[in-house]
Amino acid sequence: MLLEGKGYDAIAISALSSLASVITCFLLLLPFKFILAEPANLYLLLEKILPWILICISLLVIFTNENFLYALLIFFLSGIFGMVILNMNTSFMVKSSSIFPALAGLFGVPAIIRAYKTVVPEQIIGEKVIEENRKRMKKRDVISGTIAGGIVSVLPGVSSAIATTIALITRKERNRENTISILSATNTATNFFVLATLFILLKARSGFAIAISKLVSVEKWDKIIFPYPFNLFLIATIISSLLSYYATLKIGRVVAKNISNISYSSLLKISLAIIILMVFIFNGILGMLILFVASSIGLLCLEFKVRRSVCMGILLLPLILRYFL
Repeated sequence: MLLEGKGYDAIAISALSSLASVITCFLLLLPFKFILAEPANLYLLLEKILPWILICISLLVIFTNENFLYALLIFFLSGIFGMVILNMNTSFMVKSSSIFPALAGLFGVPAIIRAYKTVVPEQIIGEKVIEENRKRMKKRDVISGTIAGGIVSVLPGVSSAIATTIALITRKERNRENTISILSATNTATNFFVLATLFILLKARSGFAIAISKLVSVEKWDKIIFPYPFNLFLIATIISSLLSYYATLKIGRVVAKNISNISYSSLLKISLAIIILMVFIFNGILGMLILFVASSIGLLCLEFKVRRSVCMGILLLPLILRYFL
């Protein structure tokens, strides 16, 4: 859409879908708790069959690609790569993990390299763009994205990219607007329910959840009333959602008006330089090597026209094998 001069439309759809997803998350929060913990205790069952769930999700991610043989190859390449590097001590100037350069290489660097020759045209911003895109946004897309985000938030090694794949399967007929809406709703819901899972199950399913568990005392949510500091996080979520919605639309409009006057290739060079510098500071020479290998796998993914969610094999394959070996 950006290349067609409709970048601001994409921003508006994304912002609207994320805000709608937050509202849906709050509506589903209590059912989510009651299903996972008391009285349904679904998570106790999930724990027993977790490796089989991860295998099914892996197969789903692989075989929903048109070029599923290439997807299978990249999944195993990523998985073997993960088995090699995940337990490495790569800290350099700052304490860090090998997962940082690996994910930066698999997902960040290839996208920057592929977009390098892109020429961004002047963006068209209609007077009633918000109202028009509100009509384009389908409730079904927001709900399916939110539910998919809730599902993967409970599972280890499963990212919002995989949740998006699950949500898109429910949409046989889709266009770019549907895809953006589902993607935005899924990303928002995954982070929301990862936070909820931390307090419901005392399980940290993402980096930010691990950080929160180390910074504050996490009290288990075993009653209807929200425990401290989960209640504060929920208030912060409401405030930040509203502020970020309006900020995204305002700042996005300014950027959309001026982006065609900015050297897009220079922005990409700066972004790539920042990634390389951060990897070197955090992980040193070994981190740079990991970044290079991961970037090569990520570029293969783009070259073979395979969804990059298969690169999550870097976490899924080691997790699955750990259950059986």
